[in-house]
Amino acid sequence: MNLHEYQAKEILARYGVPVPPGKVAYTPDEAKRIAEEFGKRVVIKAQVHVGGEARRGE
Repeated sequence: MNLHEYQAKEILARYGVPVPPGKVAYTPDEAKRIAEEFGKRVVIKAQVHVGGEARRGE
């Protein structure tokens, strides 16, 4: 199953698991607006799917 972190957080929250607040932004302008909504320092994380296991040296 390939999930982004925000998707996994939505599923966990649905079942009562505490998750930190967050929102999804698709553009830099959206990220800025969301950061301003939080009103304090924020962390912006890129979320991408990566395929398969990481195999080094092969």
